[in-house]
Amino acid sequence: MYRTISYKGILQKNFQEELHWYEEEFDIMFKNKHERYTKQDIEIGNQILNSFTEIINTYHHENFLHQLVEILNNLECKYPSFF
Repeated sequence: MYRTISYKGILQKNFQEELHWYEEEFDIMFKNKHERYTKQDIEIGNQILNSFTEIINTYHHENFLHQLVEILNNLECKYPSFF
């Protein structure tokens, strides 16, 4: 018995999980600060955002880029101080 494995499906699932993890981390760290961010907060936030953009280098797929942009736009609406 053989199983068909969708490489693209696995990549997409991993990509989405990684994106949502980063978004959740961002929310956990900054949601309750109400725009009273320290210099260290901004540095950490920028490191997370840089990690977001590095994700696309791992997966090299146009649809993933659109998902990344959507998540970044959501974060920009919630946390404009980081953009």
